[in-house]
Parts: sequence; C-alpha cells; structure tokens
Amino acid sequence: MRSTSLHVGIACALLSIGACRSEPGTRASADSTAAASAVRASRESAPAESAAVAFVRSFYASYAPRAIASGLAATDSIIVERPALFAPPLLAALGRDAAERSRATGEIAGLDFEPFLAAQDPCDRYEVGGAARAAAAAPGASVRVSVYAVCGGARGDQPAVVAEMGPGAQGSWAFVNFHYGPPVDDDLLALLRRLHPGPENR
Repeated sequence: MRSTSLHVGIACALLSIGACRSEPGTRASADSTAAASAVRASRESAPAESAAVAFVRSFYASYAPRAIASGLAATDSIIVERPALFAPPLLAALGRDAAERSRATGEIAGLDFEPFLAAQDPCDRYEVGGAARAAAAAPGASVRVSVYAVCGGARGDQPAVVAEMGPGAQGSWAFVNFHYGPPVDDDLLALLRRLHPGPENR
C-alpha cells in the first residue's frame, strides 16, 4: 500500500515538475517578450521621429523666409501650392480662413498672425528642435516636432510652435495641427473652428 502510494506520489511529482519548473520560465519568457516588444517599439518610433523632424526642417527652411517677408500671404499661398503638406481637416480650415479674410473689408475676419510661426512680428529665423510621440490629440497624429524662434541670435527657451504630424500622401508626412504654448495654450484647429463656427466645425 505504501509502495503504491509512493509510486503514485512519484508519478504525480514527475508530471508536475514540468508545470512547476515552467511557470517561472513562462513568466521570464513573457517578461522578455514584453521587454523585446518595448525595445522594438522604441526602435521603430525613433526612425519615424527622425523622419518627421527632417520633414519639418525642410518645410521651415523654405517656408520661414517667405513668411517672415509676407506673413499671412505666405500661409495663403502655401496651402494652394502644396496642399499635400496638410491633413485634410487642417487644409479645409485654413482654406475657409483665407476665403473669409479675402472677402472682408476694413475688419479682421480670421487669423491675425502667421500660424506656422505663431507670430505677428516674426523673429530672424526659426530652428527645428526635437520630436516626441504625440498623444493623438488630433485624428491621425503621431509625432510632435518643436519649432523655436531665434531672435537677435538667441533661441527661445520654449518652442514658438509645436507641429503635430501624421501620415501624409505617398508615405510622406503631413501637418495635422499646430500647438501654441504659454501664455496662449491653444492650437490652430481649435482657433480656426472658433473663428469660423460653420456647420462643418460643429
């Protein structure tokens, strides 16, 4: 009887060894898989952020001098010349604003500052900083890129504007929104919707 019990006990022990030993291994394997996924995600996001910074840098290198010279006229021109640079909701909102301002006589009927430089009196130049993953504040947004104003040779401590980027046409990028920090704490899409509260913005 004792021998039978012993054999049964040994059999049970042998059957359970795999489970007992595999449990820590399974946890370790799950931990390593999660860690590997996090590293992979970090590596995949880094090229995306670098590509977004390069895109924004290229845009500001050509656009900022025009905007410094002509203000909102540059904004109105760029959305016609290069519409693919902007996500459809932002492009439509900027188009409505341009149309309203062109029809107005003797009054301000829309934006009264250059929205991509966040200035009425632009600085000497604009410098693109780093990127961070976006919290998807706007549909399709994935990366935010900081842009700094450089006035009198000194770069501002805080970004003048933060460009929110998302996937664009043909695998490129597109501007989804522009965010303005303190003391404004606003964004371009929200501002345009308040300025032009038509049915499409409700």
